Amino acid sequence: MGVRGISQSSPVIPSQARNLALPERTGYLPNLFVIVIHPTAITRDPEAGTVRDVIFMDIEVTGRTMLPSAFTGLDAKHDVRGVTIENLRLNGHPITDAADAHLQIGKFAEEARFLGD
Repeated sequence: MGVRGISQSSPVIPSQARNLALPERTGYLPNLFVIVIHPTAITRDPEAGTVRDVIFMDIEVTGRTMLPSAFTGLDAKHDVRGVTIENLRLNGHPITDAADAHLQIGKFAEEARFLGD
């Protein structure tokens, strides 16, 4: 089991990503935030982990549209909880909710919150 981009099977300790500037790149639209717990071919751990108390802070995206994002847990025991997105901006304008952030909050993901001006 694994968590793409964040951790493998053990619980994730509180983490922060701060002061990121993401300029537009022509023809390329990556994901901005992806926290997904799912089985992988690489990880051989028999048990999946959890994700808790992650903070994304002071992130500026420059481009025509907000980059897509997703938070999804594996099941009720292996979930994503307590993700904070603080001061997210698209072309200088604050993004204050999941819809404007193009954030898909899937099953077993709770307590995603937006803070900002």
